[in-house]
Parts: sequence; structure tokens; C-alpha cells
Amino acid sequence: MKIAIKFCLIILLLGVYLTGNITKAFQPASVSPNIGQLEEQAFREATVLVSPSVVRIETVGGLDAVDGNLTGSGATTGTVITADGFIITSSFNFAGQPSSVFVTLADERKFPAKIICQDEIHKVTLLKIEAENLPIAAVAAF
Repeated sequence: MKIAIKFCLIILLLGVYLTGNITKAFQPASVSPNIGQLEEQAFREATVLVSPSVVRIETVGGLDAVDGNLTGSGATTGTVITADGFIITSSFNFAGQPSSVFVTLADERKFPAKIICQDEIHKVTLLKIEAENLPIAAVAAF
């Protein structure tokens, strides 16, 4: 249980950190003529680094509506963040309190997942699967 609390705090701090960096993205900056090419290159490199750790998440069952709003259905994605099976994803597909959650890795292995915690402010959910040899997303410094 202590590990779940630690990960919830990590998710909360990550959200605060990301929120702080979002304001920097909207500050005026000098525009280089090659900025589009540099941006495309950065996205390509990031995709290569992170794509093995991106997973497909499917939810089954649960509520059809929450507070008069239809809940998310269908597949979504998440990212493996630790070697012991923790995955971070958007909370959208979990508002309906699904009865089952399944995660499919990039190598097509499929596992049942458990919802560990949700951060309603930042709309992220932490899942856990029991698996070995998990690819972990690389952390980038800004």
C-alpha cells in the first residue's frame, strides 16, 4: 500500500511540474528559420525512444454515464514507467469505473491490470501489471 501512495504522490508532483512547464511553452521566443525541421527531428527521436514503452489499454464493464456525461469506451494508451509494471495513462477511460482493465504491450503480450490510484485534478491514472522484461520510457530533461 505504501508504494501506491508514493506513486500517487509522484503522479501529483509530475502534474505540478508539467503544469509549470506549460506556461513556458507560451512565452514568446525568437523563431529560427529551421525551427520546424528541428521540431520534427525532436518528435521523431522522442517517438523512437518512447514507442516500445507505449501500451494499449482496454476497459471492460462499468458505468455508461457519470454525472450525466457518457464515459469513455474503447481502447486508450499508456506508458510503462517502471520495470515492475507501473503504467501511467489518462483518467478518461476510467471515469465509468470499469470492472476489468487489460494492457497489451508493444510486443503483443497481454496482461490484466489493476487501478492503483487516480489524480482527478490532473486526470491521470496509475495502473499496475505483473510482467517481466518491460520496456521503460526514457526520461528527458528540459
